[in-house]
Formats: sequence, structure tokens, C-alpha cells
Amino acid sequence: MPRRNSGVDGDATDGRDVSRDVNNQDVDGMTRAASRGGTSMENSQDPRTSRTPRAPVGVLSPDSVGTGAGSRSGSGSGSGPGREDGRHRPGPPPPPAPPVVPEGSGPRRRRPRKLAAFLLLTIASALVLVAVGVGGYPFYTDFQAARHQRALKSQLDQAAKDGADRAKLLEQYKNRTFAVGSPVTRILIPKLGVETVVVEGTSDEALAAGAGHYPQSPLPGDAGNVAIAGHRTMNGHPFGDLDKLVPGDQVILQTPFATYNYKIVPGFDGHANPWVTSPEDWTVISVTTQSHLLTLTTCNPKGQASQRLVARAEMVSSQPVT
Repeated sequence: MPRRNSGVDGDATDGRDVSRDVNNQDVDGMTRAASRGGTSMENSQDPRTSRTPRAPVGVLSPDSVGTGAGSRSGSGSGSGPGREDGRHRPGPPPPPAPPVVPEGSGPRRRRPRKLAAFLLLTIASALVLVAVGVGGYPFYTDFQAARHQRALKSQLDQAAKDGADRAKLLEQYKNRTFAVGSPVTRILIPKLGVETVVVEGTSDEALAAGAGHYPQSPLPGDAGNVAIAGHRTMNGHPFGDLDKLVPGDQVILQTPFATYNYKIVPGFDGHANPWVTSPEDWTVISVTTQSHLLTLTTCNPKGQASQRLVARAEMVSSQPVT
């Protein structure tokens, strides 16, 4: 049997043995608790450590995630940002969820709308400009025709006064050498308030002055059918009311050499006078006769060229200019 010490030394030896046994038991208990998931470690504490409960070895405490620095820097009570008086304190509320944007909306949706609005505004502006241009074009042609008429009247008046100009115009009459657009005669229709200078030619350029003489027809005062065309809706529209003429109405042609008076004749060949015909009916111009006739033509209906409105007159008198 081993010898057993007594006294102070023996007590000290026994104390160390007891302490080692306790430590060994603690280690064994901690090992078994860790193997069982740490459930029993929560109740075993070292009396020599802080009174604050510690998390088991190998198991993360909920408060240690993201708050460990605060726990270590806090006071001995073990409280941190996640704890207050030993209890868990809820963290900040989660951020609000982003607004739900319906599919097809947002900047991509608004951009096509802005583009569509811009296109609609552009088209509307273009239509307005076109409407203004179409509506204002006749007024522009009237203004241009009035400007041409002032210059043409001045030429005829000068030819009636000046001997040289008068002789030149007379030579043109005899030889039929009028340039297109040059003044030929002045036409007056008292009932309609018309007084217009007639130029040579019926092209668009010539008729920009208002009325033009068909080059293949006789000149005023000559035997045959003198033919004159005039606008009905633009370029001064001298024949705008040609349909209002009736048999007996007066038409006057004035040149620097003579004045020729005509009257609208009654209807003939089974139609009234004025009458409507097709644009290809050239028989209204090419009349073979020894009479002194005058034929006026214009478009029909107003603003269209699908037909021709024709008025026929016959010379009843003439007076030379002295």
C-alpha cells in the first residue's frame, strides 16, 4: 500500500490532485457537449471566468455574426450592439422594396411616345403649310398678273401716242410677227367689269398675264374667228364669270389703231351660247368664215380643266383711231 503523506504537504498534494480531476472532468464534459451539439455546454461554466454566459466551442452565437467587434470592445457585461440588458435587440428595418415597373413602361416606353408626338406635330405643321400654300397660290398669281397688266397697258398706251412705237406695232400686225407674251389688244366686257390686255400665245407663261390670243386665229379686225383664252380662277381670272354672259352682251377689243365692238350671238347648232365642250374640241377655234367672229374660251368647272366653256360673239361695228 502506498505511503500516504499527512500534514501541510499532504493537504497541498491532495488539493492539486483534486484540481486536476476537476479540470479533467471539465474537459471531458466540454468534449461530450461539443459532440452532442453543445446543448449541455450552455449550463457548464468556469467559475473563474466572467459571469456572462459564453457560446459553446465550435458553435457560432447569433450575436457574434457581424457584432463580434462590438462585443469585444464593450464592457465586461458582454453586451454589444445586438444586445440590451442581456436580451436580443432587433436590427434596423430592411430597406423598402423598389417600385414595381410594369412591363413595357419606363424610359423605353416614353421615348417612342415622344417620338410619335414629334412626328405627329411635324406632319400637322406640314399639312398646315401645304394648306396655306394651296389656298394662297391663287392670290399670288393674281398679284403677279396685276403686275404684268400694268406693264402691258403701259406698252399699249405708249404705242398709241408715240409714232415710232405705233409704226412698229402696226408692222407686227401686218406680218403677224408678235413675240409670245407681247401685247396684242385690250379686251373689255362691261357686264362683267373686265378690262385686260391680251398677249400673244396661250402657253402657261403667256396666260400668266391673264388672257392670251390663239396664234393660229386671225387678229382683231381681220375676217374670220378671233379666238382668246383666259383664266377663270387664277392670274386675275378675267373670264371668271364668262358663264353669266347672255346673247346681246357687249365685248370690245381695243388696239392702238381701232376699236371693234362685238355682241354675244344667240345659241346655234343645237346648243346655247355660252356652251360647254371638251378640251379636244378645236372646231370652236378653227372656224372657216368670212364673218368677223370672236370666240372666248376658259376652263370648266371653275378650278378644273376637264371641260371648256365657250362664248361666241360677232362684230357689229368698228371705229379707227385717228
